[in-house]
Amino acid sequence: MFRILIILAVSLALCLHAGCSSTKPGQARDENVQAAPPIRALPIQQSTTPSVRLSYIYLTLDAETLDAINQSPFIRESFALFGQSTPAPSAANTAAATYLLGQNTCIELLAAPELQKETEGNAGICFSTREACQIDIVYDDLRAKLGANVYKGLTTFNTGDERIPRLRYVSSHSVKQIPPLLTWVTEHDPAFRKIVSPYSDHRLSEPQNLFRKIISVTLDLTQSEFEHLDAELSAYGYLRKEQHGLTVFTSPDIEIRAAVFPNPQYRIRTIRCSLAGRPDKPIKMEFGNKATLTLTPDATAIWTFGHRQKSFVRK
Repeated sequence: MFRILIILAVSLALCLHAGCSSTKPGQARDENVQAAPPIRALPIQQSTTPSVRLSYIYLTLDAETLDAINQSPFIRESFALFGQSTPAPSAANTAAATYLLGQNTCIELLAAPELQKETEGNAGICFSTREACQIDIVYDDLRAKLGANVYKGLTTFNTGDERIPRLRYVSSHSVKQIPPLLTWVTEHDPAFRKIVSPYSDHRLSEPQNLFRKIISVTLDLTQSEFEHLDAELSAYGYLRKEQHGLTVFTSPDIEIRAAVFPNPQYRIRTIRCSLAGRPDKPIKMEFGNKATLTLTPDATAIWTFGHRQKSFVRK
């Protein structure tokens, strides 16, 4: 269902700092047990931007890679606020998900074999409006860039007594077609904000785990996907430049780097995250054959996915 239920659960988890329901930790490989770096507190840096902000990323992985991530005590206990969800048996087009929650962004990992409409390497990027009541402006801006094929909708929340408006969303992708790279923008309805706001004061001022937020994403796209994303990010007010064979789209708090390939498998190749602490020396962990996490002394975590490539080429 356009993945809206997932982003709703993530939004609530971030507001309430409760996370998703945890499962029993499994057995982990030795290198992951030894890999947890000491945490040194770093100052929290605040940033603002007039455009939409990155809220959430999802990525589909092969089952072996995802299982290795799930079984890592370091990932579960130190790297991020860790959560998992299991869909109801009657749920359509959904799969079990792993959540890595940061201070204000989230990474969701899915196992490709469990999905009906997505395959390994498919991904999604969810943005959210920074100010309330801006979703209609986003809708108009996208239509100005991409024409009439821009969609908007509303989901509801069951309070037990009634259903109230919950989340408004806008996307240039039809809800009936989930592309290899799905992008959309969300905004909580004012009625739902009134329910969430009493809990907002309980949010922690500093993250309890290492993962703070996503600061950069590197994408492999087809030419048509690149042109579509270019138009979207332009509508959101992102700046564009060419750098080292990549096209780089920037806002004050996120950088999206894109390269064009004829037939990419993994749409998201790299995710860079800022950390609340730093290791004394670089630490590298591999999960299966297609995921690597590197922690660096400059308080950065670098996730890489898919088969290694020698270089990115912008065509």
